[in-house]
Amino acid sequence: MKEKELIDKTEKIIEEYNSNTADDKTSFNIFTILREEDEEVMLHSRFIYELLNPRGSHLMKQKYLSLFLNVLENKAGTPLPHFLDEHLLTATVYRERFNIDLLIYLPNGYTMIIENKIYAYDQQSQLDRYFNTVVNQCRRDENKIFIVYLTLDGHEPTEQSKGKLKHDIYQISYASEIDHWLEMCCDESTKYPNLYETVMQYKRLVCQLSGKIDCEDGGMMSEIANLILMDKESLESAININGALNVAKSRVILQLFKALESEMRKAGYKKISSDEIELEAIDNYYNAKEIIWQRYLVKSYSGNYEFCFAFEIDDRLYYYFAFTTKGECEIIEKADIGKLHPQIYKKCLNAIRKAHNIENIKRAASGSLIWDYIYDSSGKDYNFKRFSENCIELYGNIYSEAKRICEELTPIIRRVESEL
Repeated sequence: MKEKELIDKTEKIIEEYNSNTADDKTSFNIFTILREEDEEVMLHSRFIYELLNPRGSHLMKQKYLSLFLNVLENKAGTPLPHFLDEHLLTATVYRERFNIDLLIYLPNGYTMIIENKIYAYDQQSQLDRYFNTVVNQCRRDENKIFIVYLTLDGHEPTEQSKGKLKHDIYQISYASEIDHWLEMCCDESTKYPNLYETVMQYKRLVCQLSGKIDCEDGGMMSEIANLILMDKESLESAININGALNVAKSRVILQLFKALESEMRKAGYKKISSDEIELEAIDNYYNAKEIIWQRYLVKSYSGNYEFCFAFEIDDRLYYYFAFTTKGECEIIEKADIGKLHPQIYKKCLNAIRKAHNIENIKRAASGSLIWDYIYDSSGKDYNFKRFSENCIELYGNIYSEAKRICEELTPIIRRVESEL
Protein backbone atom coordinates (compact mmCIF):
# COMPACT_ATOMS: atom_id res chain seq x y z
CA MET A 1 0.00 0.00 0.00
CA LYS A 2 1.11 3.60 -0.56
CA GLU A 3 2.51 5.86 2.18
CA LYS A 4 -0.74 7.76 2.83
CA GLU A 5 -2.77 4.58 3.23
CA LEU A 6 -0.10 3.05 5.48
CA ILE A 7 -0.11 6.11 7.73
CA ASP A 8 -3.92 6.13 7.95
CA LYS A 9 -4.09 2.45 8.91
CA THR A 10 -1.26 2.86 11.42
CA GLU A 11 -3.14 5.75 13.05
CA LYS A 12 -6.21 3.53 13.44
CA ILE A 13 -4.14 0.81 15.14
CA ILE A 14 -2.66 3.36 17.56
CA GLU A 15 -6.09 4.84 18.34
CA GLU A 16 -7.52 1.39 19.00
CA TYR A 17 -4.55 0.45 21.17
CA ASN A 18 -4.84 3.65 23.22
CA SER A 19 -8.55 3.13 23.82
CA ASN A 20 -8.06 -0.53 24.80
CA THR A 21 -5.23 0.23 27.23
CA ALA A 22 -6.96 3.15 28.96
CA ASP A 23 -8.29 0.73 31.60
CA ASP A 24 -5.24 -1.54 31.65
CA LYS A 25 -4.06 -1.72 35.27
CA THR A 26 -0.55 -2.78 34.20
CA SER A 27 -0.07 0.69 32.69
CA PHE A 28 0.38 2.02 36.26
CA ASN A 29 4.12 2.26 36.86
CA ILE A 30 5.65 3.88 39.91
CA PHE A 31 8.91 4.56 38.08
CA THR A 32 7.37 6.68 35.32
CA ILE A 33 5.27 8.54 37.88
CA LEU A 34 8.26 9.58 39.99
CA ARG A 35 10.87 10.02 37.24
CA GLU A 36 11.26 10.51 33.52
CA GLU A 37 11.37 7.02 32.01
CA ASP A 38 14.83 7.50 30.46
CA GLU A 39 16.56 9.25 33.38
CA GLU A 40 19.87 7.42 33.54
CA VAL A 41 21.36 8.53 36.83
CA MET A 42 18.44 9.05 39.20
CA LEU A 43 16.28 6.19 37.92
CA HIS A 44 18.06 3.43 36.04
CA SER A 45 21.53 3.51 37.60
CA ARG A 46 19.99 4.07 41.00
CA PHE A 47 17.58 1.12 40.80
CA ILE A 48 20.11 -1.26 39.23
CA TYR A 49 22.58 -0.25 41.95
CA GLU A 50 20.04 -1.11 44.64
CA LEU A 51 19.40 -4.57 43.15
CA LEU A 52 23.10 -5.34 42.70
CA ASN A 53 24.05 -4.22 46.20
CA PRO A 54 24.31 -7.27 48.53
CA ARG A 55 23.38 -4.92 51.37
CA GLY A 56 20.45 -3.40 49.49
CA SER A 57 17.01 -2.86 51.02
CA HIS A 58 15.65 -5.80 48.99
CA LEU A 59 17.17 -8.15 51.63
CA MET A 60 17.99 -10.73 48.96
CA LYS A 61 21.65 -10.35 49.88
CA GLN A 62 23.98 -11.37 47.03
CA LYS A 63 21.30 -13.16 44.96
CA TYR A 64 20.60 -10.43 42.40
CA LEU A 65 24.32 -9.70 41.97
CA SER A 66 25.00 -13.41 41.42
CA LEU A 67 22.26 -13.59 38.78
CA PHE A 68 23.66 -10.51 37.05
CA LEU A 69 27.14 -12.01 36.84
CA ASN A 70 25.67 -15.24 35.47
CA VAL A 71 23.86 -13.32 32.74
CA LEU A 72 27.04 -11.46 31.82
CA GLU A 73 28.98 -14.69 31.56
CA ASN A 74 26.33 -16.68 29.69
CA LYS A 75 24.76 -14.08 27.42
CA ALA A 76 27.45 -11.45 26.98
CA GLY A 77 30.42 -13.83 26.93
CA THR A 78 32.24 -12.02 29.73
CA PRO A 79 35.08 -14.29 31.00
CA LEU A 80 34.29 -13.76 34.66
CA PRO A 81 35.80 -16.03 37.30
CA HIS A 82 33.41 -18.11 39.37
CA PHE A 83 32.45 -16.52 42.70
CA LEU A 84 30.89 -18.45 45.54
CA ASP A 85 27.70 -16.87 46.87
CA GLU A 86 29.15 -16.47 50.35
CA HIS A 87 32.10 -14.61 48.85
CA LEU A 88 29.81 -12.28 46.88
CA LEU A 89 28.40 -11.11 50.20
CA THR A 90 31.66 -9.15 50.59
CA ALA A 91 31.23 -7.35 47.23
CA THR A 92 30.89 -3.57 47.40
CA VAL A 93 28.79 -1.64 44.90
CA TYR A 94 29.22 2.12 44.38
CA ARG A 95 27.03 4.54 42.43
CA GLU A 96 28.51 7.71 40.89
CA ARG A 97 31.89 7.12 42.50
CA PHE A 98 34.45 9.20 40.54
CA ASN A 99 31.51 9.91 38.17
CA ILE A 100 31.41 6.21 37.23
CA ASP A 101 27.78 5.11 36.94
CA LEU A 102 28.31 1.79 38.72
CA LEU A 103 31.56 0.53 40.21
CA ILE A 104 31.67 -2.95 41.75
CA TYR A 105 34.49 -4.33 43.88
CA LEU A 106 34.20 -8.10 43.53
CA PRO A 107 36.01 -10.79 45.55
CA ASN A 108 39.68 -11.64 44.92
CA GLY A 109 40.52 -8.12 43.73
CA TYR A 110 38.27 -8.10 40.66
CA THR A 111 36.56 -4.85 39.62
CA MET A 112 33.66 -4.06 37.30
CA ILE A 113 33.04 -0.66 35.72
CA ILE A 114 29.51 -0.24 34.30
CA GLU A 115 28.87 2.75 32.03
CA ASN A 116 25.12 3.25 31.62
CA LYS A 117 24.00 5.00 28.42
CA ILE A 118 20.39 5.44 27.37
CA TYR A 119 20.28 8.59 25.25
CA ALA A 120 23.25 10.57 26.56
CA TYR A 121 26.34 11.06 24.41
CA ASP A 122 29.74 9.52 25.02
CA GLN A 123 32.12 12.00 26.58
CA GLN A 124 35.67 12.55 25.39
CA SER A 125 37.90 9.63 26.54
CA GLN A 126 35.25 8.71 29.11
CA LEU A 127 35.95 4.98 29.38
CA ASP A 128 39.70 5.54 29.19
CA ARG A 129 39.45 8.09 32.00
CA TYR A 130 37.38 5.78 34.21
CA PHE A 131 39.78 2.89 33.68
CA ASN A 132 42.80 5.00 34.63
CA THR A 133 40.97 6.39 37.66
CA VAL A 134 40.20 2.89 38.95
CA VAL A 135 43.81 1.79 38.39
CA ASN A 136 45.60 4.90 39.68
CA GLN A 137 43.30 6.29 42.37
CA CYS A 138 41.47 3.16 43.53
CA ARG A 139 44.62 1.03 43.25
CA ARG A 140 42.81 -1.84 41.53
CA ASP A 141 44.62 -4.47 39.46
CA GLU A 142 44.23 -3.49 35.79
CA ASN A 143 44.32 -7.15 34.77
CA LYS A 144 41.25 -7.84 36.91
CA ILE A 145 39.05 -5.01 35.61
CA PHE A 146 35.94 -5.65 33.51
CA ILE A 147 34.44 -2.72 31.61
CA VAL A 148 30.74 -3.12 30.79
CA TYR A 149 29.04 -0.72 28.37
CA LEU A 150 25.26 -0.78 28.87
CA THR A 151 22.91 0.71 26.24
CA LEU A 152 19.36 0.16 25.07
CA ASP A 153 20.41 -1.92 22.07
CA GLY A 154 23.94 -3.08 22.92
CA HIS A 155 25.84 -0.88 20.45
CA GLU A 156 29.56 -0.23 20.70
CA PRO A 157 31.04 2.79 22.48
CA THR A 158 32.42 5.47 20.19
CA GLU A 159 36.13 5.93 19.52
CA GLN A 160 35.70 9.29 21.25
CA SER A 161 34.67 7.51 24.45
CA LYS A 162 37.39 4.84 24.28
CA GLY A 163 40.17 7.34 23.72
CA LYS A 164 43.48 5.49 24.08
CA LEU A 165 41.92 2.59 25.98
CA LYS A 166 43.12 -0.83 24.83
CA HIS A 167 41.23 -2.84 27.45
CA ASP A 168 38.37 -5.19 26.48
CA ILE A 169 34.88 -3.65 26.63
CA TYR A 170 31.82 -5.86 27.00
CA GLN A 171 28.62 -4.56 25.43
CA ILE A 172 25.27 -5.41 26.98
CA SER A 173 21.76 -4.08 26.39
CA TYR A 174 18.59 -3.33 28.28
CA ALA A 175 16.71 -5.23 25.56
CA SER A 176 18.65 -8.46 26.11
CA GLU A 177 20.88 -8.91 29.17
CA ILE A 178 19.10 -6.53 31.56
CA ASP A 179 15.66 -7.80 30.56
CA HIS A 180 16.80 -11.41 31.06
CA TRP A 181 18.39 -10.54 34.41
CA LEU A 182 15.21 -8.81 35.63
CA GLU A 183 13.17 -11.82 34.60
CA MET A 184 15.41 -14.03 36.74
CA CYS A 185 15.15 -11.54 39.61
CA CYS A 186 11.35 -11.72 39.37
CA ASP A 187 11.50 -15.52 39.48
CA GLU A 188 13.55 -15.33 42.67
CA SER A 189 11.14 -12.83 44.25
CA THR A 190 7.78 -14.57 43.85
CA LYS A 191 7.52 -15.24 47.60
CA TYR A 192 7.70 -11.50 48.29
CA PRO A 193 4.79 -9.74 46.52
CA ASN A 194 5.95 -6.14 47.05
CA LEU A 195 9.47 -6.89 45.84
CA TYR A 196 8.21 -8.95 42.90
CA GLU A 197 5.81 -6.22 41.73
CA THR A 198 8.47 -3.51 42.02
CA VAL A 199 11.00 -5.44 39.93
CA MET A 200 8.26 -6.40 37.46
CA GLN A 201 7.24 -2.75 37.02
CA TYR A 202 10.84 -1.85 36.30
CA LYS A 203 11.07 -4.74 33.82
CA ARG A 204 8.01 -3.39 31.99
CA LEU A 205 9.67 0.01 31.80
CA VAL A 206 12.84 -1.54 30.39
CA CYS A 207 10.81 -3.40 27.76
CA GLN A 208 9.04 -0.20 26.80
CA LEU A 209 12.26 1.80 26.53
CA SER A 210 14.09 -0.85 24.54
CA GLY A 211 11.18 -1.38 22.12
CA LYS A 212 10.47 -4.94 23.23
CA ILE A 213 7.05 -4.22 24.66
CA ASP A 214 4.18 -5.59 22.54
CA CYS A 215 6.55 -7.05 19.96
CA GLU A 216 6.41 -10.60 21.29
CA ASP A 217 2.83 -10.80 22.55
CA GLY A 218 0.81 -9.53 19.60
CA GLY A 219 0.58 -5.95 20.91
CA MET A 220 0.54 -2.64 19.07
CA MET A 221 4.08 -2.80 17.63
CA SER A 222 3.52 -6.36 16.46
CA GLU A 223 0.30 -5.34 14.73
CA ILE A 224 1.97 -2.39 13.01
CA ALA A 225 4.84 -4.66 11.93
CA ASN A 226 2.31 -7.07 10.42
CA LEU A 227 0.74 -4.16 8.55
CA ILE A 228 4.13 -3.11 7.16
CA LEU A 229 4.86 -6.68 6.07
CA MET A 230 1.50 -7.10 4.37
CA ASP A 231 3.16 -6.76 0.98
CA LYS A 232 6.31 -5.50 -0.69
CA GLU A 233 4.81 -2.09 -1.44
CA SER A 234 3.88 -1.55 2.23
CA LEU A 235 7.40 -2.39 3.34
CA GLU A 236 8.85 0.00 0.78
CA SER A 237 6.44 2.75 1.92
CA ALA A 238 7.47 2.22 5.55
CA ILE A 239 11.17 2.49 4.63
CA ASN A 240 10.47 5.73 2.74
CA ILE A 241 8.60 7.16 5.72
CA ASN A 242 11.37 6.14 8.10
CA GLY A 243 13.96 7.76 5.87
CA ALA A 244 12.11 11.07 6.03
CA LEU A 245 11.44 10.94 9.76
CA ASN A 246 14.75 12.40 10.94
CA VAL A 247 14.45 15.18 8.37
CA ALA A 248 11.01 16.06 9.75
CA LYS A 249 12.30 16.02 13.35
CA SER A 250 15.30 18.14 12.30
CA ARG A 251 12.98 20.78 10.86
CA VAL A 252 11.15 21.06 14.16
CA ILE A 253 14.48 21.66 15.96
CA LEU A 254 15.58 24.18 13.32
CA GLN A 255 12.35 26.14 13.70
CA LEU A 256 12.68 26.08 17.49
CA PHE A 257 16.21 27.50 17.44
CA LYS A 258 15.22 30.20 14.99
CA ALA A 259 12.28 31.12 17.21
CA LEU A 260 14.51 31.20 20.32
CA GLU A 261 17.00 33.41 18.49
CA SER A 262 14.23 35.80 17.49
CA GLU A 263 12.99 36.09 21.08
CA MET A 264 16.50 36.53 22.48
CA ARG A 265 17.19 39.27 19.94
CA LYS A 266 14.01 41.07 21.03
CA ALA A 267 15.26 40.82 24.62
CA GLY A 268 18.52 42.50 23.58
CA TYR A 269 20.88 39.53 23.52
CA LYS A 270 23.26 39.01 20.62
CA LYS A 271 24.32 35.60 19.39
CA ILE A 272 28.10 35.35 19.76
CA SER A 273 28.52 33.29 16.62
CA SER A 274 27.32 34.51 13.25
CA ASP A 275 27.10 30.94 11.97
CA GLU A 276 23.55 29.96 11.15
CA ILE A 277 22.23 26.57 12.23
CA GLU A 278 21.56 24.73 9.00
CA LEU A 279 19.25 21.78 8.48
CA GLU A 280 22.26 19.66 7.53
CA ALA A 281 23.87 20.29 10.93
CA ILE A 282 20.72 19.19 12.71
CA ASP A 283 20.51 16.12 10.47
CA ASN A 284 23.98 15.28 11.80
CA TYR A 285 22.52 15.40 15.30
CA TYR A 286 20.48 12.31 14.49
CA ASN A 287 22.97 10.67 12.14
CA ALA A 288 26.29 11.40 13.84
CA LYS A 289 25.23 12.47 17.33
CA GLU A 290 26.46 16.05 16.98
CA ILE A 291 25.36 18.48 19.67
CA ILE A 292 23.37 21.56 18.62
CA TRP A 293 23.87 24.86 20.42
CA GLN A 294 23.30 28.63 20.36
CA ARG A 295 25.34 30.96 22.57
CA TYR A 296 24.57 34.55 23.55
CA LEU A 297 26.88 37.20 24.94
CA VAL A 298 26.34 38.17 28.59
CA LYS A 299 29.60 40.02 29.19
CA SER A 300 32.81 40.49 27.23
CA TYR A 301 36.18 40.60 28.97
CA SER A 302 39.57 41.84 27.84
CA GLY A 303 41.63 39.02 26.50
CA ASN A 304 40.29 36.18 24.41
CA TYR A 305 37.18 35.14 26.31
CA GLU A 306 33.53 36.00 26.92
CA PHE A 307 30.87 35.01 29.42
CA CYS A 308 27.81 33.58 27.71
CA PHE A 309 24.36 32.05 28.08
CA ALA A 310 23.52 29.09 25.82
CA PHE A 311 20.75 26.84 24.61
CA GLU A 312 21.89 23.33 23.76
CA ILE A 313 20.50 19.93 22.82
CA ASP A 314 22.32 16.67 23.47
CA ASP A 315 19.46 14.30 24.14
CA ARG A 316 17.42 16.99 25.92
CA LEU A 317 16.98 20.73 25.62
CA TYR A 318 18.80 22.65 28.34
CA TYR A 319 20.53 25.94 29.08
CA TYR A 320 23.83 26.85 30.76
CA PHE A 321 26.25 29.66 31.56
CA ALA A 322 29.89 29.28 30.52
CA PHE A 323 33.05 31.02 29.37
CA THR A 324 33.93 30.86 25.66
CA THR A 325 36.75 32.02 23.42
CA LYS A 326 36.03 35.12 21.35
CA GLY A 327 35.24 34.45 17.71
CA GLU A 328 35.57 30.67 17.82
CA CYS A 329 33.00 30.28 20.63
CA GLU A 330 34.84 27.29 22.09
CA ILE A 331 33.96 26.44 25.68
CA ILE A 332 36.76 27.21 28.16
CA GLU A 333 37.15 24.81 31.06
CA LYS A 334 36.18 26.25 34.45
CA ALA A 335 39.48 25.11 35.94
CA ASP A 336 41.40 27.12 33.33
CA ILE A 337 39.40 30.29 33.95
CA GLY A 338 39.72 29.76 37.69
CA LYS A 339 43.52 29.67 37.41
CA LEU A 340 43.97 32.48 34.87
CA HIS A 341 41.26 34.87 36.09
CA PRO A 342 40.17 33.78 39.58
CA GLN A 343 38.45 37.08 40.47
CA ILE A 344 36.33 37.12 37.32
CA TYR A 345 35.47 33.44 37.70
CA LYS A 346 34.40 33.93 41.32
CA LYS A 347 32.34 37.01 40.44
CA CYS A 348 30.47 35.18 37.67
CA LEU A 349 29.89 32.16 39.90
CA ASN A 350 28.50 34.32 42.70
CA ALA A 351 26.28 36.16 40.21
CA ILE A 352 24.80 32.85 39.08
CA ARG A 353 24.21 31.76 42.67
CA LYS A 354 22.37 35.01 43.46
CA ALA A 355 20.35 34.91 40.23
CA HIS A 356 19.19 31.36 40.99
CA ASN A 357 18.87 32.02 44.72
CA ILE A 358 21.06 29.03 45.61
CA GLU A 359 24.22 28.54 47.64
CA ASN A 360 25.43 25.25 46.20
CA ILE A 361 25.23 24.58 42.48
CA LYS A 362 24.47 20.92 41.93
CA ARG A 363 24.11 20.89 38.16
CA ALA A 364 27.41 21.96 36.69
CA ALA A 365 30.00 20.48 34.35
CA SER A 366 33.68 20.96 33.60
CA GLY A 367 32.79 23.68 31.10
CA SER A 368 29.58 25.17 32.54
CA LEU A 369 29.13 27.11 35.75
CA ILE A 370 25.52 25.92 35.94
CA TRP A 371 23.11 24.08 33.66
CA ASP A 372 19.54 22.89 33.84
CA TYR A 373 16.93 21.30 31.63
CA ILE A 374 14.32 23.48 29.95
CA TYR A 375 10.84 22.28 30.83
CA ASP A 376 7.51 22.66 29.09
CA SER A 377 4.53 24.36 30.79
CA SER A 378 3.61 21.12 32.56
CA GLY A 379 7.11 20.62 34.00
CA LYS A 380 8.41 17.93 31.60
CA ASP A 381 11.74 18.23 29.83
CA TYR A 382 12.09 18.05 26.06
CA ASN A 383 13.87 14.90 24.85
CA PHE A 384 14.68 15.33 21.17
CA LYS A 385 16.66 12.11 20.89
CA ARG A 386 13.59 9.96 21.41
CA PHE A 387 11.33 12.84 20.36
CA SER A 388 9.12 12.83 23.43
CA GLU A 389 5.44 13.68 23.18
CA ASN A 390 6.00 17.35 24.05
CA CYS A 391 8.50 17.60 21.16
CA ILE A 392 5.72 16.42 18.86
CA GLU A 393 3.37 18.97 20.39
CA LEU A 394 5.89 21.71 19.56
CA TYR A 395 4.94 21.43 15.92
CA GLY A 396 2.49 24.26 15.21
CA ASN A 397 3.22 25.81 18.62
CA ILE A 398 6.91 26.64 18.30
CA TYR A 399 6.84 30.44 18.41
CA SER A 400 4.56 30.73 21.42
CA GLU A 401 6.63 28.11 23.28
CA ALA A 402 9.91 29.86 22.40
CA LYS A 403 8.42 33.08 23.76
CA ARG A 404 7.37 31.34 26.99
CA ILE A 405 10.84 29.79 27.43
CA CYS A 406 12.62 33.12 26.91
CA GLU A 407 10.22 34.95 29.22
CA GLU A 408 11.23 32.47 31.95
CA LEU A 409 14.97 32.57 31.30
CA THR A 410 15.76 36.18 30.35
CA PRO A 411 15.01 37.48 33.89
CA ILE A 412 17.66 35.03 35.16
CA ILE A 413 20.16 36.35 32.61
CA ARG A 414 19.37 39.94 33.59
CA ARG A 415 19.88 39.16 37.29
CA VAL A 416 23.26 37.64 36.44
CA GLU A 417 24.19 40.73 34.39
CA SER A 418 23.23 43.05 37.23
CA GLU A 419 25.73 41.31 39.51
CA LEU A 420 28.66 41.49 37.08
